[in-house]
Amino acid sequence: MNIQFGQAQTPRPAGGELAQRLWPKMWLAVKAALFCFAVAALFNGNIYLRQKIAETERGIRRTEREIAGTRREIERLRVDYAELTGWPYIRRRIAEFRLPLRPPLPGQIRDIRLIEAGTARYAENATAPAGKFAAR
Repeated sequence: MNIQFGQAQTPRPAGGELAQRLWPKMWLAVKAALFCFAVAALFNGNIYLRQKIAETERGIRRTEREIAGTRREIERLRVDYAELTGWPYIRRRIAEFRLPLRPPLPGQIRDIRLIEAGTARYAENATAPAGKFAAR
């Protein structure tokens, strides 16, 4: 019963009608939320990839410095090798340790033969030709 005078009570819409009127608005809100999430995901993905690129670039620079240091060390070792295998250094060490130079003992002599590639299959055979690179 309506006890308010002058106002007619509007009938309440049925459940299906209310859902039909609200569905487009809710769908628009869902689409807007999904769009915002997609933009945020792209933004965060962009930041993540930029950080990874920066980390990779730092790693590349660090590796390049290590390579340059290794190359310098190799060059220094080559110089040291050349110095240590040179005759002036060896002569100095012989004098320092007073090592006498004498002919080798018979057990220290080995007969070495270098054979050509074509005659390598005859290496086991003592009668095989020694080739032009024979050394005694």
